Amino acid sequence: MSSAGIGIAAAGSAGVSVSGLARAERWILVGSALGVCGLAWIVLSNGVVGSSPSVVTATGMWLLMMVAMMMPATLPWLLAMGTLSKPSLGGGSLPGASVGLFTVGYFSVWLAFGVVGATLQLGLRGVGVLGTELALAAPLGGLVLAAGGLYQMSAFKAACLRHCRNPMSFFLSRWRNGPVGALGMGFSHGVFCLGCCWALMLLGFVLGLMNLVWMAVLTVVVCIENLAPRGPAVSRALGIGLILLGVVVVIAG
Repeated sequence: MSSAGIGIAAAGSAGVSVSGLARAERWILVGSALGVCGLAWIVLSNGVVGSSPSVVTATGMWLLMMVAMMMPATLPWLLAMGTLSKPSLGGGSLPGASVGLFTVGYFSVWLAFGVVGATLQLGLRGVGVLGTELALAAPLGGLVLAAGGLYQMSAFKAACLRHCRNPMSFFLSRWRNGPVGALGMGFSHGVFCLGCCWALMLLGFVLGLMNLVWMAVLTVVVCIENLAPRGPAVSRALGIGLILLGVVVVIAG
């Protein structure tokens, strides 16, 4: 660990938790994050993206989807970041600024994913395999479901999920002070988070990209995977369910 992280490591070894933030700071942080999340849900529910979007508007839709679905599971990371960035713990910067930069770095990864998703969406729409509901028909949809289920049970998924469930371990081993450090840590976490959840996000191509019901369900799934005591077991069970559902869809199609 670099010398910049010595104070953070010492704080972590002493058992620092999010209680290191003042109550007002915690409320402001949680309220701001949930407010951004809620705004994303409101915009998506109003159907601001047309049926034939450009790559720019489609990318915007994807980014809003990622903010809406990933922000709740990211809250423990933002709280830990805010706590450890306090000058009194060796973080050397204002908690609010560090959390903001961490969030920007984190969602920059999902923005890149959104560009890929938007390009894939428009390409599939162009060749006529993505219907008016922005969903793939069987049997192709079944294959996507089964592939998503297989990934849920992979060792790579498990490794990324272990990272996402342990924010303090990540910060204590990779802490970097300053604005660039906050951005970099956010980006690094975003890469792991993408590795954990990308297959779930692509299920939208089967369930409907603008279907708010499946988005809400997957939001709950991501939160359970990342926050619940038996999250990894739930993740594997979901994988089995997706494989079985995919097989049924392929046979029925």
